[in-house]
Amino acid sequence: MKMDFGNKTFHGILLWCLCLGPALAVNISYDARVGVEWSDNITRVEDSNIQQVTTVYDLSGTLNHQAKAYSLNLRPSVIYRDYQGGQFTDQTFATLYGSFLVRIRPGTFDWNFENFLTQTLVDQQAVPTPFGLQDTNVFFTGPDIRFNLGRAKTLAVSVRYANFYYSQTDTDNDRIGVRFRFENDTGFVTTHGISIDAANIRYENTTINENYKRDDVYYLYSRRGVRVSSVVELGFTRISQQKHTDFQDYMGLFRLSYEINRHSNAEFEVHSWFTDTSRNFLESRAYSEGIRRFSSAISGYVFREDYSYLRYRWEGDYLSFDMEMSGGLQDYMGSDDYLDRKLSAAYAGITKDLTRRINMTFRSRFVRANYFNQNIVNRDRYLTLGLGYRVRRNILLNFNYSNNSRIVENQRGGYEENVVYLNLAYLRH
Repeated sequence: MKMDFGNKTFHGILLWCLCLGPALAVNISYDARVGVEWSDNITRVEDSNIQQVTTVYDLSGTLNHQAKAYSLNLRPSVIYRDYQGGQFTDQTFATLYGSFLVRIRPGTFDWNFENFLTQTLVDQQAVPTPFGLQDTNVFFTGPDIRFNLGRAKTLAVSVRYANFYYSQTDTDNDRIGVRFRFENDTGFVTTHGISIDAANIRYENTTINENYKRDDVYYLYSRRGVRVSSVVELGFTRISQQKHTDFQDYMGLFRLSYEINRHSNAEFEVHSWFTDTSRNFLESRAYSEGIRRFSSAISGYVFREDYSYLRYRWEGDYLSFDMEMSGGLQDYMGSDDYLDRKLSAAYAGITKDLTRRINMTFRSRFVRANYFNQNIVNRDRYLTLGLGYRVRRNILLNFNYSNNSRIVENQRGGYEENVVYLNLAYLRH
């Protein structure tokens, strides 16, 4: 039986925070919410009439502490879903991001500890429901060392050990990697350099997964302007596998950020590279808040991802608008080529302050996933309308109505669900 490593990690770090908190000068904030949810198709099954009322308790927060020799950052969250009527077993979902940075020699030698605890889908092709999630925990640690070579030239060496744990799927793995990065800062806003990365990935179960080694060599360029910033990475990746033929190919990334004016900004990216389920999880964490990256199937094989997105955001005093378009291809190299898929998505969201106390939100997202080796095309739609009322400065009353659906082209297996959710929130910032 698998050890529930994720929950043990969460409880251990949470206990550590409770012990350290009173003794340290920390910044703490939290949100507490209690609500009632009604769904007319909670299992998201075609032609289902299973209605469900659920009481939802939600507690989240942040804890930050900065010192000369170290820094601590924690963002825990716990959601408890109490299903009324006894038809379903109650569920607890815990998420946690934690980082601890030790500055052994500030600016020259640091040691990092980071941990992610979250939930991921067990089956990427299945309809997403609260019953199809598994705990996923990622822990990694290692040193960062910087050597000053003079005249704005530096050599940065990073070593990382990472452990990935999945509570249900058999894709647990360890990986150790090293990065040598030479950078030349040619000006206040421009940096370019060469990066050499090497990693060894080992799975606990090698019957259904494949160990491999990875080497990357690429040129990188970044420019940080007042209104325009850009990043370019170009290079090659070599994958050495134990069961299948080794292969190598190019990799590249281009990202452009543009601050149009004080109210609006835009961001564009296109990339093509090799990755896997666990690496893809970490890559997604590096994106700007709000960017909706495509997740990958839980698999132990390498895949090539071609991906692009365009995002525009406008924010005024009483109105904000956010839109995004994205698309991509995930092409698996090993025995999991049945998971190959083309993806496209569109998102739009708007928030409007109707009065000083009342605001309205509307969000829509459309996703099309074409599993072309299986002749399956899923079209998902998510629509949400929300109203918020500020009872007091730190007390909010929220109402949300959602309509979610999936259409499976030329097959059965779709669904439609209507959800009504009412909650009361207390904010302590």
